[in-house]
Amino acid sequence: MPLLSLSQENVTTVGFQLKPILPIKTFVDGPLQFNDYPYNGSLTSSTGYAFGMVIRRGFTKTLSIESGINYVRRNYQLRMSKIDSIALMDETEFGFVSYNIPIQGLVYIKLAERLFMNASTGVQADFYVSGTYTLGEEIEMTQTTWPHSRIGASYIANLGFEYRTERKGYFYFGASYSKPFGLMAVTRTTWRNDSAADYNYFIFLGGQYLTIDLRYFFNEKPQKKSKGSKTK
Repeated sequence: MPLLSLSQENVTTVGFQLKPILPIKTFVDGPLQFNDYPYNGSLTSSTGYAFGMVIRRGFTKTLSIESGINYVRRNYQLRMSKIDSIALMDETEFGFVSYNIPIQGLVYIKLAERLFMNASTGVQADFYVSGTYTLGEEIEMTQTTWPHSRIGASYIANLGFEYRTERKGYFYFGASYSKPFGLMAVTRTTWRNDSAADYNYFIFLGGQYLTIDLRYFFNEKPQKKSKGSKTK
């Protein structure tokens, strides 16, 4: 079978993706620390994940556009302590969920008969769901996190490699970076005092993240040109 079916020209295909979020401090929130004696604390990012559907439309052999919808869960760990007559410590874990709809342009470079490298960039609309509340393991502290705005936007960029087969679809491995244009959320951490006013501290979350991307696309045939179009 000829390899013309591996070209993306005039091809519309659907795929699925799984994207673990890597807790590398250069690309995520934290570690964010505060020290307001007798209270101090820190917030760090944990491994999160994203998954969803991808729709790709090819215009030429080297240029395509992608969109879709994704579910994203960012995970965090919050620690806090109070140093008074005795040292008290507490911690909690929480997640923050959003949905996004990206649109990005892709450029392909053919490396081998079936292997392609692509780079893409674009923007995405972010939709943040309701906030989250958790209680510390020692019941000394609480955290409440809510969206800075219900709707936002982010810059996205991607680099990866794609292996295309004629019958079994396309297999993709790469990495993506996403950075919101503004603040994503606010976290209020509260230390609960029995005989005094509770202590509150506010942490602002940017929401940027780096992912490893695993994708699969169904193999679709190019769409036929209309009868009125001219071919050489």
